[in-house]
Amino acid sequence: DIKRLDDPQLAQALRFLPDHAPEPITMEDVLNELQLSRRSLERKCRNLLGRSPLQELIRVRIQMAQNLLCQTQLPISRIAQQSGFASSKQFCTMFHKKTDMTPTDYRQQFNAVR
Repeated sequence: DIKRLDDPQLAQALRFLPDHAPEPITMEDVLNELQLSRRSLERKCRNLLGRSPLQELIRVRIQMAQNLLCQTQLPISRIAQQSGFASSKQFCTMFHKKTDMTPTDYRQQFNAVR
């Protein structure tokens, strides 16, 4: 929970990521926004979240994509784009890696439950 984080810079990073995840942001963009060194951000993320800043960005993007898959009928290519992935292929590969499902299977499973 961002509100409970004692580290204001990490809390700022965790607010920045979802706000800008659909954009083609890089870790350099995050570092510039926070005026923080890569090493400091990496250490803070690993200590408090158990993952790297890049892993957190991917987690946020996958979560955005999951919401779009469940709440819209947008094509996968559009969901990939709106979630900040560089391509549909990159999105599908990353989505499968993180969820053990394809985006299409995820959508179908969600719709079957509803």
